[in-house]
Amino acid sequence: MVPMINPGLLAWLPHWLFPFTHSGIVLASLSALLLNLYFNGYRPRAAA
Repeated sequence: MVPMINPGLLAWLPHWLFPFTHSGIVLASLSALLLNLYFNGYRPRAAA
């Protein structure tokens, strides 16, 4: 939503990030992934 309200806010990012930063679905997915890792932690699998 932020890119739609203030497009100049993300102007300093590289051009190849444009499709990711201007898509609400991608931003929501990345936010969900990062928050999940933050709250649940990352636990590597035990060696078998």
